[in-house]
Amino acid sequence: MRLKSLVTGFGMALLAALPQPAQAQVKLELKHKEGAKQVVASEQKTEQKLTLKVGNVDQELDTKSQSFETATTTTGKRADDGTLRVERKVDKLQTEVSLPGGMSLQFDSGDPDKKPDNPALEPLVTVLRATFKHPVTVVLNKDNSIKAVEFPEAATEGLPDAFKSQFDGEKRKKAMQAELDFLPGKEVKAGDTWERTSEADIGGNQIMGFTIAYEYTGTVEKDGKTLHQIKAKAKDVKYRVEDNAMLQARDVDLKIADSDISLLIDLETGSVVERSSKMHIDGKMTLIINNMEFPGKLDLKIESKAVLQPPA
Repeated sequence: MRLKSLVTGFGMALLAALPQPAQAQVKLELKHKEGAKQVVASEQKTEQKLTLKVGNVDQELDTKSQSFETATTTTGKRADDGTLRVERKVDKLQTEVSLPGGMSLQFDSGDPDKKPDNPALEPLVTVLRATFKHPVTVVLNKDNSIKAVEFPEAATEGLPDAFKSQFDGEKRKKAMQAELDFLPGKEVKAGDTWERTSEADIGGNQIMGFTIAYEYTGTVEKDGKTLHQIKAKAKDVKYRVEDNAMLQARDVDLKIADSDISLLIDLETGSVVERSSKMHIDGKMTLIINNMEFPGKLDLKIESKAVLQPPA
């Protein structure tokens, strides 16, 4: 019995010492095929509970929204200087929002000029109309970095100043470049990890940024294709307000209570074919509204999913 154990142990040690087959490595990258057209359907739900202390009373301001959108991305042809223009046009947009005080709005791109029931919500509807009616064009450099983001001049006509930042080419360029740069930029194998930071204007010059930890988990089979999967979690969140005379924020202490992000990439086409995200943010901050301070607590849940549609 003792001899058998020794032999078995020796055999295991010998196997461990032998060279092991290397794990397959892949280069995860996005491609921009000239003349290609892609349609992505996406949906998003948010639930926000903002509690502000007004005097000695806690006032709860609840907001819920859900939206559905389909958008077509059309890639042009490389110019002589190596640049490439990619246009994104929203084909369909449906949004429902429930606001504090019992207010609500609905926007349907089937009737984009319809006025909201409450005239006070017209500024929000104006932003949705502009999003639907005006395409955004991304100009890529030869190396596929973003050179510029362009909007038609008419996109900001009639928009309240607080919302014009969402159609600012330089700000959108920074956010979109961060979206493109989420990949590791080198060959990886299953289990490899990396981090990226990004931020975006969420309206009214309110900036929200995240640090995301990514992991390449290998391949999965779906709809007859071999896709490459990335899992991710948000590590931290930042919030600030810039150049807004009516709103400021200080003593911001927000945390990621929970997050779950998943992406599927088709390396053959260089496309993200599916992206899903769930995030729960909570914490404290003091809002300064029209020079009046309101200590507050935020509880925010965001859920989204985007799926590349099969070719028509």
